[in-house]
Amino acid sequence: MAVVDEKTKEELKKEIARLMKIPGKSRTAILRSHIIAIRFKEGEEGVRKVEELMKELGYPINLSKIGVFGWEKDSWPIAVGLVAAKIFGWTDKDIFELGELAVKRSLLAKITLRHFLSPKKAFKEAPRLWKKYYNFGKLEPVEFNEKEKYLVLRTIRPRFHPSVCIYQRGYLAQIAKFVFGTEKIKVEETKCEFRGDPYHEYVIHWSEES
Repeated sequence: MAVVDEKTKEELKKEIARLMKIPGKSRTAILRSHIIAIRFKEGEEGVRKVEELMKELGYPINLSKIGVFGWEKDSWPIAVGLVAAKIFGWTDKDIFELGELAVKRSLLAKITLRHFLSPKKAFKEAPRLWKKYYNFGKLEPVEFNEKEKYLVLRTIRPRFHPSVCIYQRGYLAQIAKFVFGTEKIKVEETKCEFRGDPYHEYVIHWSEES
């Protein structure tokens, strides 16, 4: 567990203040999935430490009382993730895993994904699913290549924080594992707004289980 010094706290406070100015809301299920994943990785004590630091930074939140179907600023789950990463010394690998766990541990996500009869249908329904969870931006299905076993998705969203890109890769990877029924999934972010591109583009490769 990393020591969060005063300089780091001040940097976090400024970054969260910036995030909170960005418009856009998401379902509280997104924030709830973060909490569940943090609890799985770091235990109940870990959740408490996140609450304590959030309060110290001026953003008190009771993580145990977050519902599923409400709406809240999308900055909240990002802020919680950043605070957790500093407290526990998470690497990019941990943030990727947080995205995976958010899907694995979400009953709502599992129920939603069961409605799709095929990966291609899930691919086509991607924009509708995005609108179900976010009131900003969009998710566009670009290409589905069944022969070469890859698909391309594009997201257009506010520039929140680079860690969101890593989290998103993990989130998409786990969804793909559910949809395609295989653990052999690879997700690449080939375009990114933080690298000067006009949008984020993800290429998801899959292969059959041997």
